Amino acid sequence: MLSYDKSIFSNRIDHLNKVLSDDVAFKKSWDEFCADKEKEILYNQFFPFQFKGMSRLAQLIPWQKVFIQKASLIQRLNRIRCESHRELLLNILKNKC
Repeated sequence: MLSYDKSIFSNRIDHLNKVLSDDVAFKKSWDEFCADKEKEILYNQFFPFQFKGMSRLAQLIPWQKVFIQKASLIQRLNRIRCESHRELLLNILKNKC
């Protein structure tokens, strides 16, 4: 690894350590991460299929009310059983209420 790359890596690790040690910064980073992953997680949770243009369609149609389909049981169970996937999904759904 080049010294420049090491410096960037080291700075990133230092920043992440500071975020992890500060509860307010951690909550803010977590909320930003959840907001960034929201569409992907909800699409994956409720749609068993993906197709080109789906995100555009979802913007035009209130898909939550129209297209909620059963997703793969394994995928849903993984999102609930895996602690980090479950926490992510719970946070997103909680923010939708």
